[in-house]
Amino acid sequence: MRNNENQASESNEDLLEIQAARLAYIGASIAVIGDGVSAIAALLALQLLERQKAEAQQKTQAQQTAASQSRYYGSFNPGEVRDQMNYFINELIKVKNTI
Repeated sequence: MRNNENQASESNEDLLEIQAARLAYIGASIAVIGDGVSAIAALLALQLLERQKAEAQQKTQAQQTAASQSRYYGSFNPGEVRDQMNYFINELIKVKNTI
């Protein structure tokens, strides 16, 4: 009888150890999945930061280009340029007619 009790006790201990091992496996699996989700979130955050930085650089570069063109061309007035072109065309016509 005592032998049966020892076997039942050992069987219960084995069952508890197996259940504990299963729980440990499940917990480790959940932790790995959580680490994977964290890695994906970090990747998305990195991509977002890189995109924001690239957009900021493009904006800065566009502003610098506009500023340098403004300094180079000064205040560009299309009407004034048209008037100057008409003047030079008329002068060329006069020169042509005199020749």
